[in-house]
Amino acid sequence: DLYRVPISDTSEAAALRRAPIRPIMRIDDGYLVVVPGDVDVSRLRSRGLDPQLVANDIDPGRLAIDNRPDRYNAERFKVVFEEGFSRLLEVDFDDPTVRELTRGMVRPLEHLPRIIYREPAVMDRSLLRDILDLDSLIGFIRQDSLESYSAILQSFNRRVAGTSSNIASRYWLEDKFAEFGYDSILIDTFEAEIDEYIRTCTNVVVVKPGTQYPRQQIIIGAHRDAVPGSPGADDNGSGTCGVLEIARVLIDVDTRFTIKFILFDAEEWGLCGSYHYAGEAADRGDAIVVMLNMDMVAYHENSDSAWAHYSGDPTYAELWATLADSLPGVGLSARVISFSGGSDHYPFGQEGYSNVFSMEYIFSSVYHSANDSTVYMDFDYYTRIVRGTLATAYTADVTHVVMPGLVIRASPAVSETVLPDLPIDLSAKIEFLGDETLVPGSCYLHFSADNEPFDSIALTAQGDDIYAASLPPQPCNTRLRVHFSAVGESSGLFTEPEAPGEFRIVVVTDAVNVFADDFSSDLDWEISGDAAKGEWERDELTRPGYWGAPGGGFDTTPDRYVTSILLGEDVDYGTTQLLSPIMDIAGLDATLQYARWYSNEWGGAPHTDVMKIFVSDNGGLSWTLLETVGPVEEASGGWFFREVNVSDFIASTDNFRVRFDASDLGADSHVEAGVDAVKLRTYVCTPIIATETLPDWTSGITYSQSIVAVGGAGSFTYSDMYGDLGATGLALSTEGMLEGMPTTTGAVEFTVLAIDAAGDSAVKLLSMQVNAPVDIATDALPDGTQGQEYTCPLEATGGTGSLTWTDVNSDLAGIGLALSTEGELTGIPIDTGVITFTVRAADEVGSVDEVVLSVIVKLFYICGDINGDLGETIDIAD
Repeated sequence: DLYRVPISDTSEAAALRRAPIRPIMRIDDGYLVVVPGDVDVSRLRSRGLDPQLVANDIDPGRLAIDNRPDRYNAERFKVVFEEGFSRLLEVDFDDPTVRELTRGMVRPLEHLPRIIYREPAVMDRSLLRDILDLDSLIGFIRQDSLESYSAILQSFNRRVAGTSSNIASRYWLEDKFAEFGYDSILIDTFEAEIDEYIRTCTNVVVVKPGTQYPRQQIIIGAHRDAVPGSPGADDNGSGTCGVLEIARVLIDVDTRFTIKFILFDAEEWGLCGSYHYAGEAADRGDAIVVMLNMDMVAYHENSDSAWAHYSGDPTYAELWATLADSLPGVGLSARVISFSGGSDHYPFGQEGYSNVFSMEYIFSSVYHSANDSTVYMDFDYYTRIVRGTLATAYTADVTHVVMPGLVIRASPAVSETVLPDLPIDLSAKIEFLGDETLVPGSCYLHFSADNEPFDSIALTAQGDDIYAASLPPQPCNTRLRVHFSAVGESSGLFTEPEAPGEFRIVVVTDAVNVFADDFSSDLDWEISGDAAKGEWERDELTRPGYWGAPGGGFDTTPDRYVTSILLGEDVDYGTTQLLSPIMDIAGLDATLQYARWYSNEWGGAPHTDVMKIFVSDNGGLSWTLLETVGPVEEASGGWFFREVNVSDFIASTDNFRVRFDASDLGADSHVEAGVDAVKLRTYVCTPIIATETLPDWTSGITYSQSIVAVGGAGSFTYSDMYGDLGATGLALSTEGMLEGMPTTTGAVEFTVLAIDAAGDSAVKLLSMQVNAPVDIATDALPDGTQGQEYTCPLEATGGTGSLTWTDVNSDLAGIGLALSTEGELTGIPIDTGVITFTVRAADEVGSVDEVVLSVIVKLFYICGDINGDLGETIDIAD
């Protein structure tokens, strides 16, 4: 049954996500969803939802989103749902007689929307007083430019996605953006089914960075492909060239937000390019203020009206209509109406992003035909629609209110392992959204060692929005859990990773993966069991995770094992088992890591089944239970990370296996499970020398540097293994101190041997550079002239690091010359005579040299031209 479910806040969205439904289409105030006949709809109402019946007994596989604003398709197929221009049709896709009509229709089962609630966009209209003169700005949109671009683009005839003509037009478009001055032109590649063939297609993405909020984006887009047999001038050369012209105008205009100009490919085959881009943008968490789409904006029968469509939030469609009607350079009356489908704005609406789809009011009569050429385009009308889109984009950039918030990012990403017995330095970058400020003293690093209660350390500001803290040294084999937190004055608490996530750190000297599988390839896992359906399958795609199923992976890849990739099909009437390949951990103290997902909260008897994980030391002849998940705890979906020491359950073996069981054994519950990020690791605390580098030095200067070994047992005894330090003036003590006064210059290389209390050792080759002492090479200075600019760099050799120069006795004070710390003698001499001063050059480790230098300052005079005729030869007038 098809239901309409309004969504008014994040809690209702979360409740709908957890429900056993299939979302079909995002509409103005919620979603159209398919509810299986065996689901009691009253349970949805008990969760605060308001499902409204639309149609009974529908086949989701026959549903299609109408991609035309007119009623051409609606008159040929059954209309299941209609609201504004948003229509859901029932179509027999297997009927060859309607294949041409259905090409390009969006089949919702192939692009299920994310159930998400985003607050409507907020604009501060008081900022309009500060806006650039919009009439002047949109006046830069030139009709002759649009005519020129359109004529050229239609000459790439039949720009069908994946064809050579399409590729050639892409190169021309890239060159135009580069000609305008853009240097960030990205090619976003994807594959799509074009005329029953899988072809490589490309979106062209051009980035104009924002000056104040670079993370916030405004997208101005259009599709650049055409249908077979058509020049594609209005559909959609008009939108493409409109994007080009707006990009030309904005190249030197400062914008608060980053603006992306995107020319989508394969729109005519089901919005493929925009679905690809919008989905990845949502996966990345891109902050898109609004997506402005132009598609068919130039048909010649139009004069003073246009459509401002939208999918979801109407805020910016209403702004487009207001500006179009009020700006003399546009002068269009725009009708605002929702349109789910139809063009590239729709996938962005499905991801919850605000969008506007501007379109010609009278629909083209040469749509998708060989006559769709510039002959049927009105360029004055076309120019005014492009101006309306530019005005909307710029007004959104000036007036959109960025809601206060924080973004915390571990910087760099927290390592999985750190060395024992040394301070652990961790840092994060905190970015500020809107007018947010930090609550003073609210930035913390939280850590737990070996599952002890969490402790907190205040983060210290390092500059450039970096905040850092140092954890105390930890002994080997400690397991740490850490996360960052900060509080915004307006927006409250933020964490990295987001709660309840944590970074996990193991304190060891080395970690070796005996086995690691992120399921991006097939490593011969076995599937067995007696379940009638819902068997384990390896899934490589990100899918909406409804009915409690995992939509994506636990780690950085979407790949994982799930109980059936068919949405809504769960484990039934038995157990499905996922068995790992055999692994060799003989003689190793191994740790098993995995992420698991389990849900059984739906169906006729929720929370009655469990998921079990087993390990075996004999290749699977017998099994030892590792853990049982459920029936209630951690049994409502979500990824949970587990780490166990294998030796706590079975003996070290060369026939190790792990098995994941998901069952539906009793009354019918809806069972969904997932497994990801399986690793078998061995951690070691054998001795290593932690010192990576030694500071370079200067001959004749006392040196003292500690060399540190960690791991092992007890204290270490250090030695110069081969006696390489013998003639260098340096020596290594048994406590690990490298000390002395270097007597030679050049590279010093030696091998350190560190032996712990148990007799285990670590060896490492270390090196350093010993430089010659500082020697000032400048021994004479050029003469100067009274009242004239003087510049002379001083030079020196030797030393370590940069040199610092000083006028030792301040002899230059008051005479018009000065010596910089970089060794530049500059100024304008005040008096004539001999200036004598003592100069010192010192390196970073204490080597110095001093010399006495003199400058002779002479009188200024002009030779020859006594009558002031400068530049002439000397003549009798002189």
